[in-house]
Amino acid sequence: MPGAGAEAPEPVRVDNAGELGPAASLAAPVDGAVAAGELTITLLSEGQPIPGPRIALRSATGEEVSRPTDVMGQARFVLAHGSWLVMAPEEVSGRAIDVGEAPVSVTLVLPPELPVTGLVVDASGAPVPSVDVLEERAPPFGASRRARTDGEGRFSFSTREETLVLSAESGSSRASVRVRPPATGVTLRLEPTAPLPLITPGQVAASVVVYPTRGDPIEASLQGRAEVRVPVQELEVRALRVVNGRLFLARHHVAPRGGSFDALVLEFEEAPPITGVVLDPSKRPLAAVQVSLALSPLLANGATPQVLTVLTDPSGAFEFVPRSVRGADPVYDLHVLRPWTEAAPTRVRLGDGPVVIYAVPLPPR
Repeated sequence: MPGAGAEAPEPVRVDNAGELGPAASLAAPVDGAVAAGELTITLLSEGQPIPGPRIALRSATGEEVSRPTDVMGQARFVLAHGSWLVMAPEEVSGRAIDVGEAPVSVTLVLPPELPVTGLVVDASGAPVPSVDVLEERAPPFGASRRARTDGEGRFSFSTREETLVLSAESGSSRASVRVRPPATGVTLRLEPTAPLPLITPGQVAASVVVYPTRGDPIEASLQGRAEVRVPVQELEVRALRVVNGRLFLARHHVAPRGGSFDALVLEFEEAPPITGVVLDPSKRPLAAVQVSLALSPLLANGATPQVLTVLTDPSGAFEFVPRSVRGADPVYDLHVLRPWTEAAPTRVRLGDGPVVIYAVPLPPR
């Protein structure tokens, strides 16, 4: 206890940057100050420190702090006691770190950087110089510049992403492609684009995916009306609404007229059940066979998808009414359970017709 006239130690303060306030130690807080602890995060890749990336954290109460790593790949924080979630870098996001009285040190390991090289060309195949190549990212991140083409239309960069969507624009022409690094010889072919006006009756919200004849799908969300920039070519448009657990699907084919698109009013119908039949290798129906349906893991965003299971009837038929969805065009995996297995993986979309699963017996365990 300080003697008469001595100043009491100033409590530790956690400021907006997550750095140590004026107090020189992490002594117990006084006068109602928030208890704080020290956290050191080291960022490594292939055993080497990574200086520069910003590490962002969020508390259970929604407070956010961030700091870049230093030359040793470290970022130091003084944080309120409790659980903090790593928000960035994106490659290691989602990890929870508990901060208490004792100093905490955590090492986060980033995947190695892998090369991506390619070429941007126009509709005739001629190289396009001095064009930015962007990485398209989901909100709230948006697009970020990855490279700029040289005089021969070529680009190159390194990335730690497992998959990424690259895009390029020049005037009203646009190209996009999905790549999985390492990737060499990627070609972005610029195609003329135009806005496609989409309308939902009654100002309802819907998720939309547009499938061009050439190129990758284009996803969007709208409520009432929105314009989606798409290639000037024939398109398939699929949209999905969820109302009280019921799925409503819209499917349209559209074509440009004179380089532009007319407004498209999305017409929704309740999505039909997913149906099919299970046959043995001799094409005879299999009754009382268990069949499971689950949202494709590729679309489940890391979450454990809901699994539905039914038995085939005497004619080998089955039916599912799915409830789990992701995106405007969910894809589901069908599996036959022991003692049978499907001869080949079966993947189905909402609105597809009846599927046929050929089942083969599994060897005994």
